Amino acid sequence: MNTMTHAILPGTGFRARLAALCLTLAAAVSVAAPAASASNIDFTALNTNLARNHILPRYEFFAGASEQLRTEMKSFCSTPSKGSLHLAQRAFNDAMDTFSEISHIRFGHIEDQNRYQRLYYWPDMDNRIDQALDEALKQMDGGSELDIARSPAEIQGFPALGRLIFGAGAEKVLAGDKEAGDRCRLAVAIATNIATLSGQINAEWREGPSAYVKLLETAGSPGNGTFPTASSATKAFLDSMTDTLKLITDVKLPLILKAASEPGDVKTAECWCSGRSLRNIRINLQALRELYKGVNGAGFDDALLRTNVGWLYNDIEAAFNDAITLVNQIDESPKALLTDARVRGQLKSLIPMVTRLKGLVEKLHQLLDRDLRVIVE
Repeated sequence: MNTMTHAILPGTGFRARLAALCLTLAAAVSVAAPAASASNIDFTALNTNLARNHILPRYEFFAGASEQLRTEMKSFCSTPSKGSLHLAQRAFNDAMDTFSEISHIRFGHIEDQNRYQRLYYWPDMDNRIDQALDEALKQMDGGSELDIARSPAEIQGFPALGRLIFGAGAEKVLAGDKEAGDRCRLAVAIATNIATLSGQINAEWREGPSAYVKLLETAGSPGNGTFPTASSATKAFLDSMTDTLKLITDVKLPLILKAASEPGDVKTAECWCSGRSLRNIRINLQALRELYKGVNGAGFDDALLRTNVGWLYNDIEAAFNDAITLVNQIDESPKALLTDARVRGQLKSLIPMVTRLKGLVEKLHQLLDRDLRVIVE
């Protein structure tokens, strides 16, 4: 019996839900704690650098690309053609790229109002997205207006929009009949919702008294109830890294392989209709390496050089390089992923590589966990 019935939710309980889902796909990896100290790490400088130079630019890019997606969807629906649809599809991929570059950040305003799931309802093991789209189109066919922001999360974000403008959905939205018009209006509504949510997240991270960037920069200061110590804020970044690596090894890659062996399960693979299953993983890994390295010598790698665990620095560097080198060599076309035995072999080889990387990041995480109990900040 299939026990994966709900998309993973971010925020509180995310890791618990992810762990429950992964039990159906892979065994957890146990990691021994290293004998080292992180007491020489400047957590405040690390948090500030990552917040200002990693998170904020990515949310700005995401908001900008989402606005362009809304513009191109409106343009397509005003004058439907294969050419204007191609531009809308390209804008979708650009926006999805920017989302994949920041989706590993599992804390902050992305948690508010169920935004992550509304933007990206996946995994969808019970085909709820198609069911919700059918219901929405029936409602629109009956003449009712659709309030997308109050609609089910399944149809508010990228996975639903991808189904409307790629593959069989592309043919239907170009058909020129009433249903095509309804599909276009729904696609514009979803693109507008994505632009609205991304704009809100971008603004709330950087503006106003509750700007999340300020919480990270002032972690450990009196009155900061979110991050009572600077290192507790740093741990939030590491939680995001380990959660995303676990999602890749235990869900994303296994579902691609499952689709290849069981064609009836192809819809469970990530972004199957837009052909982005491996592309998303590649961008995820690159973004995680950029998070790890930081900017201008103020990343986790630089912090490790200030400790007595240089071997961990070397091993993490090598693990990132190995995984990213391999993922860049794999043919990411849907046909190759589903039918090429060599590609399937590469995907199977990628899983232990990313698993090893996850284990090394967990060792770094344990280093900070121990210091949370002994360092007075």
